[in-house]
Amino acid sequence: MAEMTAKVLALRDERVHYWNDSVSKASTAMTVANIMAFRSQYYTILNYLVAEQLIKGFYTAEAQRVAQICQYEINECDKALNDCVRKVFEDKITSRVTEFLSRKINV
Repeated sequence: MAEMTAKVLALRDERVHYWNDSVSKASTAMTVANIMAFRSQYYTILNYLVAEQLIKGFYTAEAQRVAQICQYEINECDKALNDCVRKVFEDKITSRVTEFLSRKINV
């Protein structure tokens, strides 16, 4: 379990580092791909923990804490994905409005 805890905490640190340093510089497609990769890793760990606890028939406080961290991080990834989608729509709408207004001005 200590190894799983270390993996989750390292993954969280990596995600936070990525968010802080790369999101604003990366393309939307690359950002979404990276967010999905983080999300997938958290789901894999969470599924492992659930399977392990079902086999044992009980769970430890540490396993519960790691699972809660994974759930929180999955939620953070979902929020980041929503932000990416919102940004794409806002950019598209702004582009269309600008295009429409430039046509009206030229007419």
